[in-house]
Amino acid sequence: WFSNITVLYLEGKPCKEWWGRDLEHITWLSLRGLFGFLSLACKYWSVIHLYLADAISIRFTVHIFSGIFACLLLGESWLIAEATSAFIGFGGILMIVQPA
Repeated sequence: WFSNITVLYLEGKPCKEWWGRDLEHITWLSLRGLFGFLSLACKYWSVIHLYLADAISIRFTVHIFSGIFACLLLGESWLIAEATSAFIGFGGILMIVQPA
C-alpha cells in the first residue's frame, strides 16, 4: 500500500484522484475491497472450522464458479469443452470432499 501511494505521489497525481475521480469509482473500489476482505475472512474461517483437506478442496471450486459467473453476468462465451471440464472438475472435488 505504501509503495502504491509513493508511486502516485512521485508521478504527480493529485491527492483527490488517488481513490478515484468520482463517486462511482470510489463505490466500485470500496465494493471490491469489501468483497476481497469477506473472501479472505471466509477462507480463514474455513481453514479453522473445517478439515484442512476439505477447506483447500472447496477453494479449488473458485475457478469453476468464476467461469460460470463470467458466462452468466458478463456474457462470456462458454464452450462445451469448458462446461464439460468444469463438470468433471466439480465431480472430482466432490469425490475428494465426500459430503455426507
